[in-house]
Amino acid sequence: MPLRRQRLLVSPDQDLGLYDRRAIKSIFAAWELSPRKLVQGGMKTPNDDYDNPWKMAADRYFREFLAIFCPELEAAIDWSVEPTSHDQELRQVTRDAKNGLRRLDKLAKVRLLDGSDLYIHVEVQLCRQRGFGKRMFTCNSRLFDRYDRAVASFALLADCNPNWRPRDFWCEAWGTRIGMEFTAIKLLDFLAPDAAHAENFFALMAQAHFATMLTRRAPEERLSRKILLVRIVYAHEWPKQRILDFVDVLDWLMQLPVSQKATFEAALRELERRLDMPYVNSMVRDAIARGEAEGIGRGIVQGIEQGIEQGIEQGIEQGIEQGIEQGIEQGIQQGIEVGQLKGRREALMELLSLRFGGLPEAAKARIDRATKDELSCWMAKSILAGSLEDALEV
Repeated sequence: MPLRRQRLLVSPDQDLGLYDRRAIKSIFAAWELSPRKLVQGGMKTPNDDYDNPWKMAADRYFREFLAIFCPELEAAIDWSVEPTSHDQELRQVTRDAKNGLRRLDKLAKVRLLDGSDLYIHVEVQLCRQRGFGKRMFTCNSRLFDRYDRAVASFALLADCNPNWRPRDFWCEAWGTRIGMEFTAIKLLDFLAPDAAHAENFFALMAQAHFATMLTRRAPEERLSRKILLVRIVYAHEWPKQRILDFVDVLDWLMQLPVSQKATFEAALRELERRLDMPYVNSMVRDAIARGEAEGIGRGIVQGIEQGIEQGIEQGIEQGIEQGIEQGIEQGIQQGIEVGQLKGRREALMELLSLRFGGLPEAAKARIDRATKDELSCWMAKSILAGSLEDALEV
């Protein structure tokens, strides 16, 4: 018996197309949400904005975009030469597109390691669309005519249908065959990134993207997921501007009704109030403070020992002074690293406790033994995991 299909709307003017109901239910299950509740019940959230956050993120973090979605190409680029944007030219060659069709695309020129230049065309497709392969072919052909060289085309498919993966377009007539193959990247495949990409900007953006889709009629659930994403970003210890950019992405994507927005802002202020330095999680802050104190004590001891050894050759007095200075510096650094690692463990335990309740001793012991990469990976998985075991799966 064929599967029933249903239409899921992200916003009044953006139709996501027809989806496999079983696939949608599996995604909802990962978020512990009910399809009936999200499609039929509850107050709507404001109209969601997908265009601006993706444009901003792709422009500012283009290398990370390629690193997670096309690592082979990212490794082949000479990043000492700044990529140049050609979005204005791209709009010129696509200006006769049908009215009402939203295009989230980017055109950049990069320098490869072999010294040659390459134009990269990226299109972010938010919904399933008939004739998408033809559209990619048309755009690529026009770019070829303009630059007289091959252009690498990539389609990031950001819809909820795991089976829709267009990769080519062909047409022929009496022995003449034209068309192209292009790289199709399914955003759904990146909801559970490996340890190498757990802190990639777009790994978390993928989670925020689908959280937005799946909570349109669940403002309380959206509020909870938005706060959780912010806490994870703070725990990653990103630079201030990077955190600000991601919070901007969340505000664009995961828009909230007025009441929930006020709650989110209050939670954000409380989180920032607990920081000892800008944009560092409060639990990491406390661990750093303890680590610094311990590190200074150990550093003084190490400095004296190193100073005595240097003093044999350079003089006892000068050697002790230099040794103490070096020891303090090394001790502080070691203390900070130990403190940061402990802070990550505490942050992960708190997140898992919020999701799954009290943690068994075995889980705590496993987290205490985890490396920095394992902690980053588990923190990313904790958003979508259906159980504690799934969250701590290697």
